[in-house]
Amino acid sequence: MTGCYFGGGFTNIAPSVGSKTSAPDEDFMYLDLNDNYYDNLGVEPPLYEMNTTEGADKSARRDSRSNCEILYDEEEPAGPEIICIFDYMEEEFLTYDLSFVVNVPKGMCSHLFIDPSWHYNRPMGRGPLVIKHVKTTDDEGNESDTYCDEQQNKCVDEESKITEDLCPYTHNRGKDKISCCLGTYDIDSETSSSTNNSWGGEAKNCLGGPGRTSWDSYDRDGFPITSVREYILEDGLRLTFEINNLIDVAEGGCYNTPIDNYMERFDKPVEDLMESSLDLPTFIDQKNDLLPGNPFYTFECRDSAGDIPHRINLMIREWNTYEEFYAFYDSGGSDDNADPDIKGEEGEDCEYEPRLQLRSDCALVSDGCTTCCNDYWDLEDTLELRDYPEAHYVQ
Repeated sequence: MTGCYFGGGFTNIAPSVGSKTSAPDEDFMYLDLNDNYYDNLGVEPPLYEMNTTEGADKSARRDSRSNCEILYDEEEPAGPEIICIFDYMEEEFLTYDLSFVVNVPKGMCSHLFIDPSWHYNRPMGRGPLVIKHVKTTDDEGNESDTYCDEQQNKCVDEESKITEDLCPYTHNRGKDKISCCLGTYDIDSETSSSTNNSWGGEAKNCLGGPGRTSWDSYDRDGFPITSVREYILEDGLRLTFEINNLIDVAEGGCYNTPIDNYMERFDKPVEDLMESSLDLPTFIDQKNDLLPGNPFYTFECRDSAGDIPHRINLMIREWNTYEEFYAFYDSGGSDDNADPDIKGEEGEDCEYEPRLQLRSDCALVSDGCTTCCNDYWDLEDTLELRDYPEAHYVQ
């Protein structure tokens, strides 16, 4: 995992919205739900489990359901990399922001870097480098223009139509067009030339996940960039941050992918992932010249040389029904028979009080699942049908 490049490659000294810092409260690094956030709102924190992919257990050092923690050893400063899974019920995505706390003790590292999870929501790429322009004259002396890509697979008759019609990464969204076409092009003409014309795309319009909806630092193309949250002071650092709730960022339908980033293929110990080839879906790695997305929320404890002695990778997983989640919760995360992804019709295929159903199409075919055990789609649901999640954010 440490040899793989998931991040944005740039830094920006600017914390994202909602981050707060204070002195650490433990002498080890940990990630957990921030209960104080919900106490201040006057509401109960959501029920949750938080375990590493190495195994399920409560914290041995804190009164917490999270064992997502790394001990600091001064004699062996290079510590482990872990993957943690935060489990809670799918309706919780709607109500309140999700608030976490990360604790870094003194001496463990010099900087805390945080990257958001993000994926591609639509195919994206760089447009053709050259557009051919030809003027023709008919038998009556009337001139006309033709603008074509280099292979002349597609042509338009007006220069103003180039950015909309000659790049394969411009997509229709209702009556609007969304440009996922990056880069610039030159017009190669018999009579004149024009260089460095922008294709007009912005990556942010075509991305999904919290890297779009709960982040505020981007590079010039619109990709999320690494945020240097804080310099770790002599006494250490305790930082809280929020991920925006679905009501604030989603247009409707049944996607929770602005928050949920769980994928079963990464639900393994880090050592196992490092020994195998990573099979990334298209919406993470388009296998072109653009950056791969980031399948994790990542928390990197870096030293003064920029090396990463400690890293926590986080996946958030939603559960479709209370019954299945509570069995998992009651077992402390050790019940392997509990099913987070149970599907079907409420009242028939998953436990629920019988009620009048006005519709019954629980197949994953559109954004309209309202009577299903699986009310909100996650990335694993997307993998069943298509290469990309649909565009589901307010523009």
